[in-house]
Amino acid sequence: MRIADPLIKSVGFVSRFDPGQIDGSAPLLFGGTAFIVEVKVTPDWGLAHLVTAKHVADAIAPPEAVITMNAKDGAPRFLRTGHQQWFFHPTEPDSVDVAVIPFGTVNFTEYDITWIPEDMFATDARIVDYDIRVRG
Repeated sequence: MRIADPLIKSVGFVSRFDPGQIDGSAPLLFGGTAFIVEVKVTPDWGLAHLVTAKHVADAIAPPEAVITMNAKDGAPRFLRTGHQQWFFHPTEPDSVDVAVIPFGTVNFTEYDITWIPEDMFATDARIVDYDIRVRG
């Protein structure tokens, strides 16, 4: 199945931050991928969040990561997350492999990115309508 082009622009690469990456003495080693979603605060305004697998976030610890995404000029852009706290599933963190952090930069306009809108999320109704389930 082919992923729609707008969704491809929501994907970035995740690596652990190492201070040596600033002067080039340490390589940037990618450990996984992540994608950007928008969570609406009001009907006209939303906040970006970065979503990855929990095992990727765990491997980054300490929590600072570098997210690499494409800029509009085609060059990669590197964004440090700072010491953002990764959030895990509130009731089943050991069985749900997902991690989320708030994601933002004043330079969003430089990135060639698309946020996955909240209306594309799986809801209870969509799970029933599309017969989404674990098959064994």
